[in-house]
Amino acid sequence: MEIEKYIEEASSMPVSAHGENSECYLFPDVALLHGAYYEEHLKIMQRENEKLWNRGMMVPCVIEYCFTDENSNQKYREGWLLETRVKGKPLHQTCPFPLIFRPTTREEVVYNYEKEAHNAMIYERELEKLATAPQVHYDKFLSDMLELGQHESLCYDATYASNFQYDSKEGFGFVDLTPRHVIDTPDVVCYSYLKVLLGKGNILKEDREFVEAWIDQILMKCWIAMQKNPILNNVYRNIDELKEDCYYRQFRKLGFLLTPLSSMEDYVNRGERVIETLKKMNLIKEEDKKVL
Repeated sequence: MEIEKYIEEASSMPVSAHGENSECYLFPDVALLHGAYYEEHLKIMQRENEKLWNRGMMVPCVIEYCFTDENSNQKYREGWLLETRVKGKPLHQTCPFPLIFRPTTREEVVYNYEKEAHNAMIYERELEKLATAPQVHYDKFLSDMLELGQHESLCYDATYASNFQYDSKEGFGFVDLTPRHVIDTPDVVCYSYLKVLLGKGNILKEDREFVEAWIDQILMKCWIAMQKNPILNNVYRNIDELKEDCYYRQFRKLGFLLTPLSSMEDYVNRGERVIETLKKMNLIKEEDKKVL
């Protein structure tokens, strides 16, 4: 079995990514996942993902799976799943550089600021990249999401933008399809589409003008894609209505707030005040120095 070779290699590898209930080991062309699986779900994924792939949708195809738990009477069993990798990189990976939880010194506050600034730059570069993506990629991504939203046995997970990939040549892909019968209405699909593309993150204050221009370009391409689709061409009457929705209304609940990172001086001063308050309350302990 091909999967056994990858399981053996993974035993000496660090985990590439963590899911809610699984661990992932990435190889050049395949991904090996370890977790608890229901065999009927894996059979559905194996059958349906291949159909979607053959129709031109960028989804992972199941190559093989096996169980380490031999108790076949148990619905979910520990096992391994080998899939093809979807081309591209994850969209809007949150906090690629982790921060120190509850810093207790000025140096740690400065460290956190530097990491937050770096994370903001990464988020900005992601928006810039998506702003220059061709319209055809936006059109197909929306079409694919609408198809999956109505799929009888598979659904995407828009909880995290990083469950989707982007490749500058191939376009957008899906990396976390789950075999659940969840039918999304077109307006819910539209909402998920915008949420995934806009992502979530801070920006640098001095870059705000550029970032707003990139977001405007992204939203314009989203609106054009909706206008081309007869199911969605009446969701927003014009581009200004779409912008208002994203900037001022429902997206606040999803974390999309175009918030500039404060200056280093303000950030550090605020951090030091918090440290002093915690010291007075006797709430700072050595074991609190941990990384999220």
